[in-house]
Amino acid sequence: MDIAQIYDQLVADHFDEDLFQIYQDAREQSLAQIRDREPATAPSILDLGMGTGEWLLKLVGAFPQAACHGVELSEKMIAVARRKFAERGREVKIIHEDANRFGKHVAAATMDLVTVHFVLNYIDRKRVMAEAFRCLKPGGLLSVASSTHDCFAALHELGKQFLSAEEIKAQFFIPEDLGELEADLKEAGFAVARGEVFQKKVRFEDFDHFYHFAMHSGWLADPIFLKYMSQENLSLYREVGKAVFPMEDSFQAAIVLAEKPR
Repeated sequence: MDIAQIYDQLVADHFDEDLFQIYQDAREQSLAQIRDREPATAPSILDLGMGTGEWLLKLVGAFPQAACHGVELSEKMIAVARRKFAERGREVKIIHEDANRFGKHVAAATMDLVTVHFVLNYIDRKRVMAEAFRCLKPGGLLSVASSTHDCFAALHELGKQFLSAEEIKAQFFIPEDLGELEADLKEAGFAVARGEVFQKKVRFEDFDHFYHFAMHSGWLADPIFLKYMSQENLSLYREVGKAVFPMEDSFQAAIVLAEKPR
């Protein structure tokens, strides 16, 4: 399955569960950064990798007069987002597109705020940052949130029993740490307004608790991971899991707000 199929079939119906409130807490931190910069009263907002629209609706709550735009590849996620916006009587322009190609749908210097949250593992981040720079007005803001290489360190150690080092490394398209993400943004022409590390402790009670999170949250929605999740392997993992779980781990992310110079 490609990434759109994975989200359509496995993630969309469960995405808003946010099992450990990772998205919810990260959004609060991102929103605090944005509010501190006091963007336009009625900003034009573009969210890349919109998902089910929950983050975009949170921005609507903060900026009721905003013009909302979202880019999303999963048709089922789009359907959920459309329903949410309709229930709240809000308009949203949704672009069904890979975030890597969003630039062809958005004119230069038309957006006040672009957000790219937890999708860097699926995109060419330098290309997307360059396009975001082009689409933003002078003084416009780019909000980026991404997991880093320290995210789920305990799970990665466990994964080494089943995956080769090359397969694990192949999944790391995300920045190594906050410093690397800020460096990428500066290379794209942005000035970093604020950068922070977000951390959230998690605890997996048993293998099935982990499995539910992995399959339905989007964090491990990857063809390499899914290849190992056959019914035959699941029985083995449950048995191995008796000696491993409960397991405590830590989710870590970099959250950065950058500005296009005036």
